[in-house]
Amino acid sequence: MKRAVQVILVVVGIVAVLFAGAWGLAVWFLGPYLVWAPQGVHVSVQAPETVAVGDTFELTLNIRNDGPGDRVLEAISIQMGYIEGFSLEGIEPPADSTQPATEHRVYRFQTPIPAGRVTPIRFTLRATGKDADRGQSLRQGRIEVQFVGESRMSRTSTSTAIALR
Repeated sequence: MKRAVQVILVVVGIVAVLFAGAWGLAVWFLGPYLVWAPQGVHVSVQAPETVAVGDTFELTLNIRNDGPGDRVLEAISIQMGYIEGFSLEGIEPPADSTQPATEHRVYRFQTPIPAGRVTPIRFTLRATGKDADRGQSLRQGRIEVQFVGESRMSRTSTSTAIALR
């Protein structure tokens, strides 16, 4: 019996070491593509904390490129948990296309983001009040910014409450 417990402990130890090694390799190889933002890119978002149903407002993404060279904005994805409470009235600079995804709405661009500059992307939205009458007035979600030729994404999040008039 004592021998069986020792064998089990050795096997569990080996499996734990193999699992930790595999996890470390996965994070080392895939981490830059899944977790971290591109080097030298900083994204911030500005949106009002509260709007009333029917109000029009701007959601502004300020993309700062402190990287070594110019970049080209390829896509902005906004989580549906945020965008569902609003209708899109316009984007400046204009998006080339838009498409729904499972949990996001993706806006495609080919907009230069010069090195050493901050480039604002402005979404003009109107509060529709979707679900606000049922007490679900807080719209919140993640925003992801993707650049041409780069697999890393910059991420930020935002929230805006919709008040009934």
